[in-house]
Amino acid sequence: MATTMKLNGDTLAQCSGFSVRLEFLGSAVTLASGGLRRDLVDANLKRRWTVSWTALTVGEAITIIEAWADAVAGDVYFIPPDYTITDPETDLGYTVNAGPNPQSTFEAYLVAGGTLRYRASVELWEA
Repeated sequence: MATTMKLNGDTLAQCSGFSVRLEFLGSAVTLASGGLRRDLVDANLKRRWTVSWTALTVGEAITIIEAWADAVAGDVYFIPPDYTITDPETDLGYTVNAGPNPQSTFEAYLVAGGTLRYRASVELWEA
């Protein structure tokens, strides 16, 4: 069962697409001998989420833009749709931010009757 997705305490519209990448933060260099040398900033695995939506209303798009702007400004809490809440009173989800190069896309389009809708996509990094 999907969890209600939240970012910085704001309930977000149900997403149409969702992916998570698991990665280590750091870099690697190839040695003259052909070996590989890794320099990890943090030895713990980090998550990077990409969340996308289609057919958002103006209000839903504004909620996402405002919550994501908070993630650009600093660390916020994120509950992804596949998250299992252990205690509704204290479990705030993952601590995330928008990463070193914040990425988002918001595209407006018209549907039948001239109603404005949005396609959106944001990226969030585990802090």
